[in-house]
Amino acid sequence: MALSTFTRIQKNISVCQFCEESIFIKWKCINCDLLLCQLCHSRIHSKSKSSTDHKVIERKDCESEVALETTRQVDLTRMACIQHSDETCVLYCKNCDRPVCSECLIGDHQNHKYSKLDIVYQKKLKVIKEIKCKIESEIPFCKKQGANLQHILSEENKQFTENKEKIIEFRDKVIRHADKLLSELDKLRKPREDLVKKELDSIRQRKNGLENRKTHLGQTLGSSSAADIFSTSRSIDKTIPDKTVKYVEVKQIQFIPGFFLNQPIDDLFGSVNEV
Repeated sequence: MALSTFTRIQKNISVCQFCEESIFIKWKCINCDLLLCQLCHSRIHSKSKSSTDHKVIERKDCESEVALETTRQVDLTRMACIQHSDETCVLYCKNCDRPVCSECLIGDHQNHKYSKLDIVYQKKLKVIKEIKCKIESEIPFCKKQGANLQHILSEENKQFTENKEKIIEFRDKVIRHADKLLSELDKLRKPREDLVKKELDSIRQRKNGLENRKTHLGQTLGSSSAADIFSTSRSIDKTIPDKTVKYVEVKQIQFIPGFFLNQPIDDLFGSVNEV
């Protein structure tokens, strides 16, 4: 059983797992996976021939690095073979790069090169610890750089927001002023437009009336009947409309550009640059 799993389970255990009476648990046997009180450890467990070589640690040290290493060493002596589950590993096959049991030695691993299991274990453990140390040494650098980059991101986001608000504010001022000018232009234009349209409608009506009279007289003159001449002569409107019209002239309305209008737009509106 892995030490971390064992520890989680045993946190809920409140009595000695030997005598099942004492609540003063002080020891843990790695080999037996049991928690012991002081009496059971000193009087029973330590004196038993079957547990003479067992590894015993204090309960408070269960999660320490020493306890982890002790647990792994015990597991090494009873590590099951991945190919023969009922056998424990006795050597390490260099050719296959894995632990092997006695069944393996007389099987697929004959004539292979071997090493003692504990020696290879220590070498591999050393490599893993060295890699872990290298990783741990890199973490502060990553944290520092991460904090620095986060600060840069926050500052640039702040700058972006401020600049965006300034540009929007300036744009809105320009739009509001443009809307004001358009409104003023419309106020000046509308009365003039109404006046000219009124006079235009009047002159069109006069022209249409004259054209209708011209057409009627043309038809009379083109008739071969003398009676049409006498008839038209009696009813003809001999008046000609007065040519006078209300005097309307072009009224100048001019947009006078501001001082910067003929300058590049960047000079008027501004620009965005790195500083």
